[in-house]
Amino acid sequence: MEGKGLGRRINMVRKDRGFKADRLSKLWESTSPRQQEIAVSMIRAVLERKEESYPFKQS
Repeated sequence: MEGKGLGRRINMVRKDRGFKADRLSKLWESTSPRQQEIAVSMIRAVLERKEESYPFKQS
């Protein structure tokens, strides 16, 4: 995941899926810290696996 931050990559996926940032922000704030931690871990795992399969081109 070198070169691109987790937040930036999450935003790329969010935009691809058509999710609005304000809606996700409200959902995130209403989620417990433990659930947020689990969600971040899962997102990182998916992005790392995706990167291994389809490396992003570095410009």
